[in-house]
Amino acid sequence: ASECAAEVAKLQAKAEGASRAEAEALGSLAEARAAAQEACASRDRAEAEALRMAQTLRSEAARAGEAEARAEAQALEARRFQAALAAVNSALFSAHAPPPPLGSPGPSGPGRVQPPSYS
Repeated sequence: ASECAAEVAKLQAKAEGASRAEAEALGSLAEARAAAQEACASRDRAEAEALRMAQTLRSEAARAGEAEARAEAQALEARRFQAALAAVNSALFSAHAPPPPLGSPGPSGPGRVQPPSYS
């Protein structure tokens, strides 16, 4: 009977040790699970922020492209305006230019009469 009691005591000590080890393992498992959940939540937040940043960059790129197109259109319009202004200035200058002095060869062409030459 004493051998049985000793064996029972040994088995009981082993069971208690196993229970403590199991409790520690369960605690470690719970900590690991909590850490993994926090890591997943952190990753999800980082992905959401990256998506927001990408959308912002796309929007800014689209606005920049629109602004560039507007600037190009304005530059083209300015070049057209300068060409038209140069044509108007040229026409005004030609219309108000004094006639060449008598005896000098002036421009010939339609609407311009050349004096007769007496050679």
